[in-house]
Amino acid sequence: SILISQKAARIPGPRMFASSSSRVPAQELIKAMIVGRANDAAIALAEHIGSDEQAFVSIMNNEAERLGLHNTRFRDVTGNKRNRQHTDANDLAVLVKNIINEHPRFYRWFKQREFGYNGIALYNRNALLWRNKNVDGLMAVHSVRDGYHLIVSGKRDNMRLSAIVLGAPNERAMPAAGSELLKYGFEQFETRKLYAGNEGAVNMRVWLGDTEVLPVGVKKDLYITLPRGEFDSLRAKLKLTGSPYAPIERGQSMGTLSLTVLDELIGEHELVSLGSIAEGGFFSRFLDRAEMWLRDIPDNTQSEQTK
Repeated sequence: SILISQKAARIPGPRMFASSSSRVPAQELIKAMIVGRANDAAIALAEHIGSDEQAFVSIMNNEAERLGLHNTRFRDVTGNKRNRQHTDANDLAVLVKNIINEHPRFYRWFKQREFGYNGIALYNRNALLWRNKNVDGLMAVHSVRDGYHLIVSGKRDNMRLSAIVLGAPNERAMPAAGSELLKYGFEQFETRKLYAGNEGAVNMRVWLGDTEVLPVGVKKDLYITLPRGEFDSLRAKLKLTGSPYAPIERGQSMGTLSLTVLDELIGEHELVSLGSIAEGGFFSRFLDRAEMWLRDIPDNTQSEQTK
């Protein structure tokens, strides 16, 4: 459990109203912060993890930099300090993707409509959790200076989309804009799995090893989202640049997968070895070298050994 300081108990704004010097389980504080935007829970967690709020703010900014949130800067953990504290829609979309993909245990709490603590109910202000059956998480916040903001995500037909609404003029316009963004995305785009992670996209001939064939592919499932009707124009080009000589370790970089639509590059992805191949025995290496000589394939391993 985590100690609630006087600072946490007295912080203004939405709270779970945990009393000063009391102790609250970390899970309860996280739920109160996610569902009810509880400022006292955020302060208590920050003080517990970083020793004080400003130390934790430094951790937040370092993590933002690591995630590639290039236009995000924090000055506190509640958003009360408005000057020189900022983010944008692109950074928020990156953050949402990270939460969903890397922290599914916590993401499931974002769809919780209410949270109760010590007789006090906190409600999720994301109205789309009630109005849109496809929506399964994230939150809505209000700033006196900047208006109403909504960060929302949902799934339909195995396609996940996230919508960011910043600066809506009122509480009614905020969910309406979010719903329209999701509706447009689901109707105009489609997502397909292009390659399964850890399944070979191509088999590579390996020389001088105890096995001749090495499956090469992507590390994780590769999904592509395109405007409806454009998948017929999608082209994939696999370029193998890794050494074809054993030994080869599992996970070793072996090349790139380039994706184009109408000759326009839309993405490049690393190809890795999906298995390992050890150096073959004397006889198998002798046979391989004979075949390489007949096929005029250079034996780079011999030149490396003479260096």
